[in-house]
Amino acid sequence: MLSPISFKAKYISRHQIKQRNNNNSINVNMVQIDPMSEKDIQSIRTVNSIWENGCTYADDILDDLYEYVETNLPHKVFFALTTQKKDFQELIPEKILGLGEVLTEPNSDKIKLKRLQTTPKEEYQNPKRSLTGIGKALLSGIKTMFPVNIILESDKDAKGFYLKNGFEFIGKKKSLSMIFKH
Repeated sequence: MLSPISFKAKYISRHQIKQRNNNNSINVNMVQIDPMSEKDIQSIRTVNSIWENGCTYADDILDDLYEYVETNLPHKVFFALTTQKKDFQELIPEKILGLGEVLTEPNSDKIKLKRLQTTPKEEYQNPKRSLTGIGKALLSGIKTMFPVNIILESDKDAKGFYLKNGFEFIGKKKSLSMIFKH
């Protein structure tokens, strides 16, 4: 069962990613975004403008942050993966490598991974990317935050990523939507 969630801009866990050219490790940190913090919302707003001008899940996450502020429903959890080392109460948008959003249900043994996004310049499909392991680090941070079953919907382009990271394909919801469980 999930414990009650308190929303505070806070450090969750440390992870490692790799530089693609020399395989050196880089420490990154998973932090929980506080939807009630104007500073956190401004950081995500800036990330959204940096990452392809709204053509990513960052745009949807920003919309959901605004919705959270309006409704204050405690079942949404937002997080970021950053190279920032400290002072997480003021996230530096240029240091954010990934974002995510999870939906929780009280007294449930599962969560729904609603959105997971790496910075477009470091996406797996980008042959010019300089870093590897961002998506894996995001998933590891989610598993640290929520040691329960994870359900998600994904488009077919991400199927290999989720299978490689221990998810099992459990069916299709729509022609482009695939459902996975971990």
